Amino acid sequence: MNRTFWPVLGLLCIAMTFPAYAGDINGNEQEIVSVINSQFEKDGIIYRVKQEYIDSAMNYLRQDDIDLMPEDVQMVIGEIYANVQTGVESGYLVEVGRVEAGGAAGTPAGETGKQTSGAAETPEGVTKSDGEAEGNEGAGPDAGPEDGENPEAGTGETPAAPAESEPEPVAQAISILELMDSMPGQNYDYIASDTDKLLESLVIPYKTMWYAMLGLAILLTAGGLLCLWEKCFAAHHHRRLRSILKQALGAELFCLVLAMETLLGIGVGAFHDSAVLNRLNQTEYYRTIYEELRHDTRISFALMDIPDKVMDDAITYERVVMAARQQVDSTLHKGSYQANTAILTERLERDIRSYLEDSSIELTDKAETGLDLLMKRLDEKYTQLLKWPFAPWWVQLADRFVPFMKKAGAGLLIMTVAVHLLLFWIHHYVHRAMRTCGRRILAASVAALLLGAIPYMGNLVVRHEMIPEYMSQFFYGYERGILLAVMMIGAAGILVGIGYLLMARSWKEGKQQQ
Repeated sequence: MNRTFWPVLGLLCIAMTFPAYAGDINGNEQEIVSVINSQFEKDGIIYRVKQEYIDSAMNYLRQDDIDLMPEDVQMVIGEIYANVQTGVESGYLVEVGRVEAGGAAGTPAGETGKQTSGAAETPEGVTKSDGEAEGNEGAGPDAGPEDGENPEAGTGETPAAPAESEPEPVAQAISILELMDSMPGQNYDYIASDTDKLLESLVIPYKTMWYAMLGLAILLTAGGLLCLWEKCFAAHHHRRLRSILKQALGAELFCLVLAMETLLGIGVGAFHDSAVLNRLNQTEYYRTIYEELRHDTRISFALMDIPDKVMDDAITYERVVMAARQQVDSTLHKGSYQANTAILTERLERDIRSYLEDSSIELTDKAETGLDLLMKRLDEKYTQLLKWPFAPWWVQLADRFVPFMKKAGAGLLIMTVAVHLLLFWIHHYVHRAMRTCGRRILAASVAALLLGAIPYMGNLVVRHEMIPEYMSQFFYGYERGILLAVMMIGAAGILVGIGYLLMARSWKEGKQQQ
């Protein structure tokens, strides 16, 4: 199999689809210029790009608003190698000669004249197979006519040309692997850029919430002192003061219950592991990662002239889902990003070696180094693509919010119990105190339920336009999941409030029967 190239107008078509920035021909674009000014060989024919297309490409790249990034150049080169035949059929390549008989397969056309006469130069990175080596040994001095002897003497006729036998598919040079070392690395910053911008603008007012709790604590303390004064020093006819205290303590109980239910709902909806994984499963995250992995692998395979089917057993949707879910789960439980790409790369490397072996390609030490470099590059790509952009932010938010939720929740619970005790203290009848507490809990729970239900049912959640699209889907479902958790906690609080009211009624009826 012969190495084929087509630095053609398709390059321009591909390059025009990339974002452009001000500037002249940069170092990355110079690689493209070098490619399209070279000569290439395909099926024994030497081609070069027509000058008019070279000029068009140069003029295009010199435009002030054109500046291809390293990842764009990598994409262009991959597409060139993946669409070789199109360049020849479309006429962008013009024939300038043919490879001399005995030329080494896979040798660039610009180097065909440098080969020594009578012996084909072995391509770099490949060792000849045993059959080819024996054939060369058999073609020694004893096998042919002696020096100065006319092979046609005494025959009177021209000997028939030997039939051209189909060359054995001997190993093409895999020196293309070594180009991986000089290829610009692909930039994956776009995966997390929109997520970073969104979460950098997110500010949780921890100080404000602490100040609000401090205000409730001061109000509770003042209420307790007034209750003590009313019980110990006020006359019985100060019913107006008692009524004000009941209303104030009831309002504080409402605020405390609403704050506890909202805080608990946010904690469950935002920072529970299963809730996050369930929302992620409802997005195109796994499908997008699968397609991106295959796309990047396809580019690398195009450079090596390896068919895409070689990756079919290694880069499967099930394997990608397993690797992606494993790194997300590791982040949620261990608090650090750990991508296990071995489930993909180990099988892929075995399949590549199997393909090269079936194609009679023997790798030398230099080619082995190139293959190792390729697998290292693929491992880096897979690690970046598998990284969930929200993972580091989730860890950072959880490290701050969860401790705050525990401390604030404990403080709110203590104040709630204290309000209950004060209400029972200033009421003459227990069932009335229970009824007051039940009503306030019921009202606060209904408020929490509405707080989550109105934006959830009314579809008021803002859908952020983000790249990649699966992060937009995730945050939309993530916010709805938080609202749903607040609704569920509110519904549970309603049941508690109803239970209080039923207990108050039963207490009253029991007292009346006595």
